[in-house]
Amino acid sequence: MLAAQRMAVMRHADPKLKRTFLAVAFKHGRNPAKVACARRLLDLIHHLLTYQEDYQSPVPRSGVKA
Repeated sequence: MLAAQRMAVMRHADPKLKRTFLAVAFKHGRNPAKVACARRLLDLIHHLLTYQEDYQSPVPRSGVKA
């Protein structure tokens, strides 16, 4: 639960997890958002451990088009 709470204020957090937190927080409040985000984080950790994969941080998108 603490990891989900910290992720909500991180600048370079996983975009999918942060989007989940913000969407649920907007609709239902911060506490349900922490639980939802912790659940997604737990699913991610379970997948990584089950398939013995390394976490690959998503590449941040920039708003500038080249």
